[in-house]
Amino acid sequence: MKFLLLLLIIICNSFLLVGQNDYWFNKGLKAKDKKDFELAIDCFTKSIERMGVYAATYNNRGNVYFELRQYDKAIADYTSAIKLDPKDDYSFYMRGIVFNDLKQYDKAVADFSKAIDIYPKYTYAYYSRGTSYLALQHYDKAIADFTSAIRIDTGFTLAYNDRGLAYKNLQQYDNAIADFTRVIAIDPKDTDAYNNRGITYRNLKQYDKAIADYSQAIEIDSNYARAYNNRGVVYKDLQQYDKAIDDYSHAIEIDPKNPTAWYSRGNAYNDLQQYDNAIADYSRAIEIDPEDTDAYYSRGIANRNIQQYDRAISDFSKALEIDPKYAYAYNGLGSTFSDLLQYNKAIASYTRLIELDTGNIDGYLGLSLVYSKKNVYDSAIDILKKGMLQNPREAILYDDIGNIYIEKNDNENALSSFKKCLELDDKNLDATIGLAIVFYGNGDMINAKHYLDEAKESESRLQKGMDGIAELEKEGFIYSEKRKAILKKMFNELK
Repeated sequence: MKFLLLLLIIICNSFLLVGQNDYWFNKGLKAKDKKDFELAIDCFTKSIERMGVYAATYNNRGNVYFELRQYDKAIADYTSAIKLDPKDDYSFYMRGIVFNDLKQYDKAVADFSKAIDIYPKYTYAYYSRGTSYLALQHYDKAIADFTSAIRIDTGFTLAYNDRGLAYKNLQQYDNAIADFTRVIAIDPKDTDAYNNRGITYRNLKQYDKAIADYSQAIEIDSNYARAYNNRGVVYKDLQQYDKAIDDYSHAIEIDPKNPTAWYSRGNAYNDLQQYDNAIADYSRAIEIDPEDTDAYYSRGIANRNIQQYDRAISDFSKALEIDPKYAYAYNGLGSTFSDLLQYNKAIASYTRLIELDTGNIDGYLGLSLVYSKKNVYDSAIDILKKGMLQNPREAILYDDIGNIYIEKNDNENALSSFKKCLELDDKNLDATIGLAIVFYGNGDMINAKHYLDEAKESESRLQKGMDGIAELEKEGFIYSEKRKAILKKMFNELK
């Protein structure tokens, strides 16, 4: 961690000397500076045994244990230092750093707060407490602490950068960009600032600016794997898959043990329907990080796409074993069980998904689809209406309920549903086709032809009639036998 290394360089030797006559203490300092940690520990231990107990000796030995990632021993030494000198802000600070590394953020916050109480201008204590709040997603508190650190040190780039991250997470993108830009003004070679500003621009869908920032980070550091990966994500957003895969491959070449690039490249292959390649990359990500729920879920989706249903179920189940509240896995299970016509299991999976995440539209869509397959249309409609209460501006919910009304021969409600869908999303192809079907069913051939022509203009493959519908079905569009029979007549009659 960049800031921890910086802290150790700045303050480890600044005020910790016990006395020039302590041979073992001074020998320990020299050994620590030379990274001879075993000798340093031995020397500091001898100092404690022969010269008496001093907070500085425990702190220095604690620092060595910290660098060795022997966290329990480090905490024990910092705690001993605190008992000897309860006003030693540095001991509280360093114990907080250890707790932060252990992801025990509440304990870290308590220690950083104590350090600040003792020394109210402790820049790094404010900054480090801010990083703990950032990890706890207490973004307003994090911003306040980073701001306090900046007030003390106006050139503190780490505080600007992490405050920018907090603003980004709050979707206050202008503030985030301002902070990342401030870092770049102070240090034009700060690759993290370019990378983070690029992420923010991507969130704003300002893809050209995002690519420019990632490219600048790469120009500064050609081995900056994260920038390659993130630029690849933008290229994938733009469906420039060759460029995306090339960037992910560069990231993998630089850092083959980073699961993120393997996972990202797997997503690109998945979009290209190169499922074997996708599965291979997801599997590599899992080998590196066996707790990666996203990789298990995505591999499950790829396995489902090639009808390897047992493997898909195994992957989704593994994701839930790791994290029982991983809602997406229930969506995967629901869709797989639905494919297998195991409707009761599908219903149970989608119901659990909705319980975990009441705003997740996939749960409502999937559950309604299962009831539709069972011809239980009223239950399907009730589910979608519940989804609308949670997501009143999700156009796809109105499209799906319109299609179910067609199955029930309820053209009046189908018409209002498709119109509402297009009000929310005027480019929705399926709702446009739905309106054509409704007007055709009502005998209004003028409007039926109007909307069918509009659909053909929007999706050129529909010029091929039912062959075009078949191609759309391969991409995930769902058309019941009833709607396909109506469409077949329409394509023949409304030329």
